[in-house]
Amino acid sequence: MAVLISLRAFSMSMDVKNQNLVVENLQTAASISLICGIIIFINCYIVNRYSYSMSLGYLLLLPAIFFFNKMLKDVVSIFPFIISFLIILFCGSRGPLLSLAIYMLWNILLSETDTIIKRRTKILLLIFTMGIFIFYNRIVNAFVLASNEIGIYSRTISMIEANNVMRDSGRNAIYLLNWQKIKEKPIFGWGICGELSYSNVYPHNLFIELCVDYGLILGALIIGLFVFSLLRKLISTCFSDNAIITLMCLGFIPLVFSTSYLEYPFFWVLFGFCFPFRIVV
Repeated sequence: MAVLISLRAFSMSMDVKNQNLVVENLQTAASISLICGIIIFINCYIVNRYSYSMSLGYLLLLPAIFFFNKMLKDVVSIFPFIISFLIILFCGSRGPLLSLAIYMLWNILLSETDTIIKRRTKILLLIFTMGIFIFYNRIVNAFVLASNEIGIYSRTISMIEANNVMRDSGRNAIYLLNWQKIKEKPIFGWGICGELSYSNVYPHNLFIELCVDYGLILGALIIGLFVFSLLRKLISTCFSDNAIITLMCLGFIPLVFSTSYLEYPFFWVLFGFCFPFRIVV
């Protein structure tokens, strides 16, 4: 079912004329995701004392990115952005934080500045970012104390505090296993979801997963087509297209480290927006 939904998202997104309008009208989806995220956070982490959820972090990535972009025009949006960011930081994984950081840096450094308000906001964000680097240790210690006060163990903050944020968390073993399986069937691959025949987890990397599913030849062709389409779109817009950057941070960067392309509609929407060919029926 997830595959059918993803393919439908791909085919529909190919026909979108105004891509930025689609992204700008994600407020309802972002608001619902934020409300669901808050409910899950209260139920699982405040009441039942769970300490980590990768899925919760990715659920709140959409509202974090959406309200950060809206914050540049509407100051009120800073509140839902901060809520999303803090829940991701305390309870989510590193993947959503990386995606959010890339989007924020792009928005500050590379996106077009249309108004004086946006320029001033970006200057303030740049100063704020510099302050984080300058007072890094104090900020980390403050977050550790805050998490201890509310009784939540934050996996991400603990890794940052221990200067161990680059730890692979078992991914290297997963990559090695899947690479061995690719070498066993290099031509035709293991088929869609073929990794489930020898493992109970997905490969945690888009490129490896494509090679596992379709083999090295077809997998490399799909990877090449996607990378070509994405780079072509980015270069043609001088890296200033908010819709493409938003969807890249929502639908591509997470797949480099987590989840599966088969059940991630944002990836297919991004692919559809960037796809260089149009099928006319």
